[in-house]
Amino acid sequence: PSPVCGPARASLHTGCYPWRTGVFENSDAWPWGRLPGIPELLGDRGYRTHAIGKSHFMPNRQGTGGFQTRESSEEVPDEPERDDFVRFLQAAGCPHVWDACGQRGDFYYLPQPGQTEERFHNTGWIGDRAVAFLRGQAQS
Repeated sequence: PSPVCGPARASLHTGCYPWRTGVFENSDAWPWGRLPGIPELLGDRGYRTHAIGKSHFMPNRQGTGGFQTRESSEEVPDEPERDDFVRFLQAAGCPHVWDACGQRGDFYYLPQPGQTEERFHNTGWIGDRAVAFLRGQAQS
């Protein structure tokens, strides 16, 4: 629905095109309270909802975005101390990693050498957290 990531996420989240969500740029506020999101609709119907990874919810990037719970990895977190992936890296002994998802700027769209072992990469963390979440829900 949009070549820009924030508006595309807002469209996926609501099922509406950007002209309806009002989100055309990454910095635009999401339509909280104006349009229902899929996580809220599913939660209202008894489903357990959980988000893992980059969501880029605006203006509250650390918010749940209608999910019941969330584990964040915001690529360039506003508050690194609240970012779950950054905390994971610090607890794993990788405090030297400043750009956990790659350096921004001219090199952003080019492959970059990893700053850590593969097991500490963001993609692996998201997959591991998804599996752990699903296993944790197996009895419910």
